[in-house]
Amino acid sequence: MGLKPNHRSLTLLRELTTIRPLSEYYDHSFCDVNRLQLTENEPSQVKPPESYNPFEKRIVEHPNSDTGSLVHLLKCSLGTGILAMPHAFRNAGLVFGTVVTVLVGLVCTHCIHILVRSSQILCLREKIPVLTFAETAEVAFKSGPPQLKKLAQVSKQFVNVALCATCYSTSCVYIVFVATSIKQVKL
Repeated sequence: MGLKPNHRSLTLLRELTTIRPLSEYYDHSFCDVNRLQLTENEPSQVKPPESYNPFEKRIVEHPNSDTGSLVHLLKCSLGTGILAMPHAFRNAGLVFGTVVTVLVGLVCTHCIHILVRSSQILCLREKIPVLTFAETAEVAFKSGPPQLKKLAQVSKQFVNVALCATCYSTSCVYIVFVATSIKQVKL
Protein backbone atom coordinates (compact mmCIF):
# COMPACT_ATOMS: atom_id res chain seq x y z
CA MET A 1 0.00 0.00 0.00
CA GLY A 2 1.62 3.18 -1.15
CA LEU A 3 0.72 6.69 -0.20
CA LYS A 4 -1.80 8.31 -2.51
CA PRO A 5 -1.03 11.95 -3.20
CA ASN A 6 -3.99 14.25 -2.73
CA HIS A 7 -4.88 17.21 -4.92
CA ARG A 8 -3.31 19.72 -2.54
CA SER A 9 0.08 18.00 -2.46
CA LEU A 10 0.09 17.62 -6.25
CA THR A 11 -0.71 21.32 -6.66
CA LEU A 12 2.12 22.23 -4.26
CA LEU A 13 4.54 19.92 -6.08
CA ARG A 14 3.54 21.40 -9.44
CA GLU A 15 4.01 24.92 -8.02
CA LEU A 16 7.45 24.09 -6.64
CA THR A 17 8.68 22.45 -9.84
CA THR A 18 7.41 25.12 -12.24
CA ILE A 19 10.26 27.14 -13.70
CA ARG A 20 9.54 30.87 -13.78
CA PRO A 21 11.58 33.96 -14.52
CA LEU A 22 13.29 35.39 -11.44
CA SER A 23 11.32 38.62 -11.77
CA GLU A 24 8.15 36.78 -10.72
CA TYR A 25 9.70 35.77 -7.40
CA TYR A 26 10.68 39.27 -6.33
CA ASP A 27 8.30 41.98 -5.27
CA HIS A 28 10.08 45.19 -6.22
CA SER A 29 7.12 47.26 -5.08
CA PHE A 30 8.65 47.63 -1.61
CA CYS A 31 11.29 49.87 -3.23
CA ASP A 32 8.59 52.28 -4.38
CA VAL A 33 9.16 55.46 -2.39
CA ASN A 34 5.51 56.42 -2.67
CA ARG A 35 4.54 53.45 -0.50
CA LEU A 36 7.15 53.76 2.25
CA GLN A 37 6.49 56.80 4.43
CA LEU A 38 4.26 56.15 7.42
CA THR A 39 1.46 58.42 8.56
CA GLU A 40 1.62 59.82 12.07
CA ASN A 41 -1.95 58.88 13.03
CA GLU A 42 -1.92 55.37 11.60
CA PRO A 43 1.60 53.89 11.75
CA SER A 44 0.59 50.84 9.75
CA GLN A 45 -0.71 52.89 6.83
CA VAL A 46 1.57 54.30 4.17
CA LYS A 47 1.32 57.70 2.53
CA PRO A 48 3.32 59.36 -0.27
CA PRO A 49 6.44 61.22 0.88
CA GLU A 50 6.28 64.97 1.18
CA SER A 51 9.69 66.06 0.01
CA TYR A 52 12.40 63.63 1.11
CA ASN A 53 13.50 60.77 -1.12
CA PRO A 54 16.43 58.81 0.38
CA PHE A 55 17.09 57.04 -2.92
CA GLU A 56 17.96 60.38 -4.56
CA LYS A 57 20.29 61.35 -1.69
CA ARG A 58 22.36 58.15 -1.76
CA ILE A 59 25.80 58.27 -3.29
CA VAL A 60 26.59 54.81 -4.66
CA GLU A 61 29.87 54.46 -6.53
CA HIS A 62 29.31 50.87 -7.63
CA PRO A 63 25.58 50.04 -7.62
CA ASN A 64 24.59 46.40 -7.42
CA SER A 65 22.32 44.69 -9.94
CA ASP A 66 19.49 42.30 -9.08
CA THR A 67 21.65 39.36 -10.14
CA GLY A 68 24.55 40.60 -8.03
CA SER A 69 22.23 40.97 -5.05
CA LEU A 70 20.93 37.44 -5.54
CA VAL A 71 24.48 36.06 -5.71
CA HIS A 72 25.45 37.96 -2.54
CA LEU A 73 22.32 36.68 -0.79
CA LEU A 74 23.08 33.08 -1.76
CA LYS A 75 26.74 33.43 -0.82
CA CYS A 76 25.83 34.93 2.54
CA SER A 77 23.03 32.50 3.32
CA LEU A 78 24.89 29.38 2.24
CA GLY A 79 28.42 30.43 3.13
CA THR A 80 30.42 27.84 4.99
CA GLY A 81 27.24 25.93 5.78
CA ILE A 82 27.26 24.54 2.26
CA LEU A 83 30.34 22.53 3.23
CA ALA A 84 28.34 20.71 5.90
CA MET A 85 25.24 20.10 3.77
CA PRO A 86 26.16 16.55 2.65
CA HIS A 87 26.68 15.52 6.28
CA ALA A 88 23.43 17.21 7.34
CA PHE A 89 21.46 15.49 4.57
CA ARG A 90 23.03 12.15 5.48
CA ASN A 91 21.80 12.55 9.06
CA ALA A 92 18.39 14.09 8.26
CA GLY A 93 17.46 12.14 5.17
CA LEU A 94 16.78 13.40 1.68
CA VAL A 95 13.09 14.31 2.03
CA PHE A 96 13.24 15.83 5.51
CA GLY A 97 16.51 17.62 4.73
CA THR A 98 15.07 19.14 1.55
CA VAL A 99 11.87 20.28 3.27
CA VAL A 100 13.74 21.84 6.19
CA THR A 101 16.27 23.49 3.87
CA VAL A 102 13.46 25.09 1.88
CA LEU A 103 11.67 26.21 5.07
CA VAL A 104 14.84 27.73 6.54
CA GLY A 105 15.50 29.47 3.22
CA LEU A 106 12.00 30.96 3.25
CA VAL A 107 12.40 32.14 6.86
CA CYS A 108 15.78 33.74 6.04
CA THR A 109 14.35 35.45 2.96
CA HIS A 110 11.38 36.75 4.95
CA CYS A 111 13.67 38.11 7.68
CA ILE A 112 15.89 39.85 5.14
CA HIS A 113 12.80 41.38 3.53
CA ILE A 114 11.64 42.70 6.93
CA LEU A 115 15.10 44.13 7.66
CA VAL A 116 15.37 45.91 4.30
CA ARG A 117 11.83 47.25 4.45
CA SER A 118 12.32 48.48 8.02
CA SER A 119 15.56 50.17 7.03
CA GLN A 120 13.89 51.93 4.11
CA ILE A 121 10.97 53.11 6.25
CA LEU A 122 13.35 54.37 8.93
CA CYS A 123 15.38 56.21 6.26
CA LEU A 124 12.25 58.05 5.20
CA ARG A 125 11.02 58.69 8.73
CA GLU A 126 14.38 60.05 9.97
CA LYS A 127 15.39 61.62 6.62
CA ILE A 128 18.64 59.65 6.45
CA PRO A 129 19.89 58.52 3.01
CA VAL A 130 21.22 55.11 4.07
CA LEU A 131 21.45 53.01 7.24
CA THR A 132 23.81 50.15 8.07
CA PHE A 133 22.59 47.09 9.99
CA ALA A 134 23.72 48.55 13.30
CA GLU A 135 22.31 52.00 12.51
CA THR A 136 18.98 50.41 11.54
CA ALA A 137 18.79 48.73 14.96
CA GLU A 138 19.73 51.96 16.73
CA VAL A 139 17.20 54.11 14.85
CA ALA A 140 14.50 51.45 15.31
CA PHE A 141 15.05 51.48 19.07
CA LYS A 142 15.15 55.29 19.15
CA SER A 143 11.83 55.53 17.33
CA GLY A 144 10.24 52.68 19.29
CA PRO A 145 8.48 52.57 22.65
CA PRO A 146 9.86 54.87 25.37
CA GLN A 147 11.04 51.88 27.45
CA LEU A 148 13.33 50.75 24.62
CA LYS A 149 14.78 54.13 23.62
CA LYS A 150 17.49 53.87 26.28
CA LEU A 151 18.67 50.61 24.69
CA ALA A 152 19.34 52.21 21.28
CA GLN A 153 23.11 52.48 21.71
CA VAL A 154 23.28 48.99 23.24
CA SER A 155 21.40 47.54 20.27
CA LYS A 156 23.85 49.17 17.85
CA GLN A 157 26.82 47.73 19.74
CA PHE A 158 25.14 44.31 19.96
CA VAL A 159 24.62 44.18 16.19
CA ASN A 160 28.23 45.17 15.55
CA VAL A 161 29.52 42.52 18.00
CA ALA A 162 27.21 39.90 16.45
CA LEU A 163 28.48 40.73 12.95
CA CYS A 164 32.10 40.51 14.14
CA ALA A 165 31.39 37.16 15.85
CA THR A 166 29.80 35.86 12.65
CA CYS A 167 32.80 36.90 10.54
CA TYR A 168 35.24 35.46 13.07
CA SER A 169 33.43 32.12 13.34
CA THR A 170 33.12 31.89 9.55
CA SER A 171 36.87 32.47 9.24
CA CYS A 172 37.52 29.73 11.83
CA VAL A 173 35.37 27.27 9.89
CA TYR A 174 37.24 28.06 6.67
CA ILE A 175 40.61 27.64 8.40
CA VAL A 176 39.57 24.25 9.84
CA PHE A 177 38.19 23.16 6.47
CA VAL A 178 41.35 24.18 4.60
CA ALA A 179 43.60 22.58 7.23
CA THR A 180 41.63 19.33 7.10
CA SER A 181 41.67 19.33 3.29
CA ILE A 182 45.42 19.98 3.11
CA LYS A 183 46.07 17.26 5.69
CA GLN A 184 44.22 14.75 3.48
CA VAL A 185 46.32 15.63 0.42
CA LYS A 186 49.37 13.40 0.18
CA LEU A 187 52.31 14.91 -1.60
